[in-house]
Amino acid sequence: MLLLMLAVMLPAAALIIASVLHLRELQRKKEIEAVISRDYLETLAIAEKRIDHRAYKMAEEIQQTFPDIDSSDELDDFLAKHPNVSHAFLWTGKGHLDFESQPGRMDDPEFHDESKMLASDVEDMFESESKMYLAKLRKLEAGGHHAILTYDWVFRNDKWHYLPEVLFIPKGSSPEHPAFAGFAIDPDYFEKTFFPQALNEVIPSEERSDPSHPEASIMVRSVKDQSPFAASACWNGIKPELERPFDGVFQGLVLGIALHGTTIADLSRRFARQQFLILGALSLLMGDRKSGV
Repeated sequence: MLLLMLAVMLPAAALIIASVLHLRELQRKKEIEAVISRDYLETLAIAEKRIDHRAYKMAEEIQQTFPDIDSSDELDDFLAKHPNVSHAFLWTGKGHLDFESQPGRMDDPEFHDESKMLASDVEDMFESESKMYLAKLRKLEAGGHHAILTYDWVFRNDKWHYLPEVLFIPKGSSPEHPAFAGFAIDPDYFEKTFFPQALNEVIPSEERSDPSHPEASIMVRSVKDQSPFAASACWNGIKPELERPFDGVFQGLVLGIALHGTTIADLSRRFARQQFLILGALSLLMGDRKSGV
């Protein structure tokens, strides 16, 4: 009987010792933190995909009201219907660009200069790269999208701001005479309305009573500024635990995540402590079993 017990307990004891050593090695190399970090980076990746979906939905809804190629004189009406659009443009061929900006803001010198700069950039872009944009739009259409979401940088109030732009093929365009259209979403709306609403809705929810998955909040900033311009409701202004650059629609922006009341390092230590306690309890049970033989 004793030999049988030893045959069972000695390998089990060796396994416990090996587990303790392995757990200490994981702690030393911070591999537990790495696993937890990957989990939260995946949370940011999911949030980005949901934000991209919202952005395409918003862009294509506005796009539906854009004038056709024979109605460039209706660009002002389009801007009046969409006060959150800063600029709108229609390109129907070389040397034929209609570019309009919100008329009520053209008295602002910064906005006036921004309008002139963007009009020049848009004209140069389509004059030199229209074939490339046409091919890209055709490819996107095959995947279910009807617009390119891109961006520019504009300088307002002593600071660089992200200016989202939507490019698409307008109604009335033909393969023989392709045309392009687009509009720019105002940075104020983008930073103060679109992203705050999106961040509060896109982050995967966690069970608040589960200490292994504490409540998280996310923020977004531009690559030109370390401070966030928008955040979910519970963001408390601390430095994010992890950051992940956008690699889809909003390239040039960065998502960050923070945990409420804890850190990834604390979660790692808590997990390791729980595992040590379990291994300690197992060793005690084995000791009691051996002493009772």
